[in-house]
Amino acid sequence: MGAFYLALAVLLAGTPLDAVFAAPTVDIKANGQDGTVTINDGDSFSYSWTTNNATACQLTDPGGESGIDLNGNGGPIPSDHPWYPSVGNPTTLTLDCTDGVNSESDFVVINVVAGGGGGGSSIDADIKANGSNGPVTITQGDSWVYSWTSSSATACQLTAPGGESGVDLNGNGGPIPADHPWYPSIGNPTTLTLDCTDGVNSESDFVVINVVAGGGG
Repeated sequence: MGAFYLALAVLLAGTPLDAVFAAPTVDIKANGQDGTVTINDGDSFSYSWTTNNATACQLTDPGGESGIDLNGNGGPIPSDHPWYPSVGNPTTLTLDCTDGVNSESDFVVINVVAGGGGGGSSIDADIKANGSNGPVTITQGDSWVYSWTSSSATACQLTAPGGESGVDLNGNGGPIPADHPWYPSIGNPTTLTLDCTDGVNSESDFVVINVVAGGGG
């Protein structure tokens, strides 16, 4: 037994215990940024990811790629790529990693807006979750609310996640409980997208709600 503890001490010598037993950490970025990245329609984007203490990773969204490197990058993603977002329909890249026991996820949202050069839209649209433009992170089990405003619009609709046409030009919804179809799951955020028009011009906005596991060990 003494020899076992001696061997273990030699193995761990100089290595902090929190590094030996730490759960994996993961980070994925688009164009070098976390959170929500906005690009002009037609511009390409790139993505990169880093991990610590992980043994395996996969991209679960949008298409699913298992067995990827623990650290790496991809792209550029051109406008004709299946992963490219469309106006009002952002792309979410989700990275899931594990050390064989513990799992950790991270995501980044790529939003595209119509290119400039036309003087801009004459209307405005804004949607929030829990009073924030997002991304909004909640603890699993917690409910959340959303609200939206518009100006100079004549009609609005929620195109994601379920689609609700004819919503008020300004309003709110929720609370959304954990058993609601719109409730996110870990590694699978919910995106609420608001589309408004004045009959000629259109404007979109979105907010992402991400959920993480509750504390308590």
